[in-house]
Amino acid sequence: KLKIENFAYSPSTLSIKQGDKVIWTNQDSVKHTVASDSGNELDSELLGDGKTYEHTFKNAGTFDYHCTPHPYMKAKVIVG
Repeated sequence: KLKIENFAYSPSTLSIKQGDKVIWTNQDSVKHTVASDSGNELDSELLGDGKTYEHTFKNAGTFDYHCTPHPYMKAKVIVG
């Protein structure tokens, strides 16, 4: 589970196994997204306070992502 709070993803780096599901929960009053830096592996809608986005990672690799409205918010999921 990942939290979005204080304009940051926590943790900023998450290591998981192939096939694991990750759930992001927005705990900010401002809306955020989870969007892949390249490609479209991660592509959430705008998440309001308390809303979640989940994604199952089927492929190994490093998946860098950001918040579309706040591009300085960056994080990554490492799938091994």
